Order: sequence, then structure tokens, then C-alpha cells
Amino acid sequence: MKIWLITIGEPLPISCDVRLLRTGIFANYLHKIGHDLIWWTSTFNHIQKKHVTDRTKQKELTDRFKLILLKGSGYKKNISLARLYDHHILGRKFTKFSKIEERPDIILCSFPSIELASEAVKYGQKYNVPVVVDIRDLWPDIFVNALPMALQCAGKLLLLPLFRLSDSTLKNCTAITGVSENYMQWGLRKACREKNDFDRVFHLGYPAIESESDDNEMKSHVKEMGINSDKKIFLFIGSFGHTYDLIPVIKGAEILQKQGCDDIQFVFCGDGERMGEWQTEAKSKKNIVFTGWVNQDVLRYLLSHAYVGLAAYAIGAPQGIPNKVIEYMSTGLPVLSSLTGESEKLLANTNTGAVYTPGDSVSFVHEVLKLLDPKKRNVMSINSLSIFTEQFEATKVFGEMAQYLMDIVGKFQKNT
Repeated sequence: MKIWLITIGEPLPISCDVRLLRTGIFANYLHKIGHDLIWWTSTFNHIQKKHVTDRTKQKELTDRFKLILLKGSGYKKNISLARLYDHHILGRKFTKFSKIEERPDIILCSFPSIELASEAVKYGQKYNVPVVVDIRDLWPDIFVNALPMALQCAGKLLLLPLFRLSDSTLKNCTAITGVSENYMQWGLRKACREKNDFDRVFHLGYPAIESESDDNEMKSHVKEMGINSDKKIFLFIGSFGHTYDLIPVIKGAEILQKQGCDDIQFVFCGDGERMGEWQTEAKSKKNIVFTGWVNQDVLRYLLSHAYVGLAAYAIGAPQGIPNKVIEYMSTGLPVLSSLTGESEKLLANTNTGAVYTPGDSVSFVHEVLKLLDPKKRNVMSINSLSIFTEQFEATKVFGEMAQYLMDIVGKFQKNT
């Protein structure tokens, strides 16, 4: 099949040392099993907040897989009007350049961005191509929810065109998928319809991680970063954005330090808007290390040697079962999370982790102390790897997703 994938904001397979996410992993899988791919994306690196090239361009990865990088305006903050303007430009450029490319058999488009999803659906209607919209985040709701309560009504009024555009996009696409049940149901509510045979949940699949570096060499390397591999490492990996909250973790680390829990170290890998705030809060805390972004070898080592993975989210964070939880499970890490809803149910029903009250450092410390029981932690670790293999391993998730796309194309062609 000829498949178009439309996703911005993810790491791109343009260097050997890149940590691919949902679309990148799925693209590699589709290519491996023989499909022809175009991945429509942006020149803007969402994590580093800079363009990887100064113009719209194509990059041929193989004779059957190419990237089309659309040049937008960029932005400095994730929640900003500048980001919405950037997405508006990308939507217009997709409309322009999509006319040049050979028509695909199917389009799988991530949501957000709203504009790219809208233009993909319009393209599908015009050229009789099925379009699946994959719900990754709840836009534009997330922009309104970031405002103080007193300003949310005004914010919704200001963003009314985007609310209408998202509703019409989801009403007119062929099918809605989601990274969680709640996300898919949100999309169906926007579409004002019941679930049909094409609407599905596909969790964030992740490849099993195997360390490829010499342990002794890597142990020395991370020691230079301030990490003591002999301690119980509570590891956080991710972008330091507004839906995350390390303040309760940092305050909890201080409490544990005062209690004499010297065998614990909190390691935060990543960067983002809240880095300065969190570093200031963590000043003088000897059991906390900020690493910035790390390469794949360091990441594999830390995931393989950590004691617990931290899913530290802010109060009201909308994530269902995020990539972070699954990534931790891929190496058998128990997960200590502040998410309610689907993640909380997963951890409780499978005994793969624990949940603390978001925003509450005392609750966080309480759960940390319980996880220091080695028997309790080891049972969770075994369960974590087992559940990952059964439900979230990449070849399983994306094998089912690839078959799903082929089924839609088959039924779509039969009915047209």
C-alpha cells in the first residue's frame, strides 16, 4: 500500500542516535513489511525549539520511504498563539504540496495538529482516500484548561474557530483511533456519533530495550554526570512541560533526605519550559540530578538500572496511558505515577506500580517508602515486563495497527 503518515512534534529518523516515538516506530515497521510511505512532518524540532532546515524539503530515506518537512514559523512555548500560527502555516503548506504527490491508499493523521488533520480530511474527501485521525492530545481543550478558571470562558470564545474545526474534522474523517480509550471516546464525542467498526484504541507501542553498551564503561560515564548507579534510582524521562510536575517529587526528595534515606537518588532526564523553575526548587538537594537530554546509550543504561520509573504529572493532566509509562515497563520498571484514570487502573489491576496524589509531596514520600520493600518492588518489576510484552510491545501493537489500515483500505475500495 501507499500510506501517508502525518505527524509533527516527534523525533525524526534523520540521525542514528534518535529516540523514535509512535509514528517513527510505526513507520519503520510499515516500511519493513513492504509498504510505501510518506511521512509529512515539520522542519521544527518541538523539543529543542529550533528548525532542522530553513525551508520546506523532501528527504529520501529509502526508495520506498521519504519525509516531507514543511516549514512553519516555529514557537518558543508549547501553549502559545505562536504555536497555533505555526500549525496554521503547516496546514496551508500541506494543502499546497500534497497536490504534487501521488495519491495514497490511506492517510493516518495525528491529532493535533488540528489544521493538518483538517486538511488531510479535506484531501481524503476530494480524492476519495480514507483518512484515520489518531487522537494524541485533546486540542484545543488543553489551551483553555491551561488558563485560570476565570479566563476559561473567554479563552473558549477566542478559540471557537478551532473548536469548530476540530469538531468538523472528526465528524468527516473515515475513522477515529486513540492512544487510550478516553482519547478515542473524546474524539467520538467531538464527532457527535457512536463508535463504529473502524474506531479503535491502539496504545503507544514501544520496542523492547536492550543495552548495547559496556556496563562498566557506561557506569563510569553516568558517574561523571553525578549519577550513582549503586543507589536506588527513581528515574524521570521526558519534556519539562506544563502537564508535568516535578515539584512534589523535589519536595519529597528533600523530606527523604532529612529522614536519612541516603540510598535513593532522583534522576531527571530532559529539558523544557519548567527546567529553570525545577532546578531552582531542587537547589541544594544532594539526592537530585538533572542530566538534560541524554543519548540513546545513556537512556538504555538508566532504564535498565533504575529502581522505579516516575510518571510525574500535574493536577488535571489529560494523559491516559502515556508513552512514559510504557517505556518504563519495557525494561521491567515499576511505575510511580500521579495520573488518575486509565493509568491508575492499569497499575492497580496489574500490580505494576503505585499512584500518589498529584501535587502532594507527602503522598509521594508515602508511596516511595512502600516501594523500598524489595519483595514488593520485585513482584511489580516482574509484572511490569510481563504486561509490557502482552499489551504494549511494538511489534504486537503495530502489527495489529498495520492490519487495521489494510482492512480499512480493503473495505473502502470494495464500497467505492
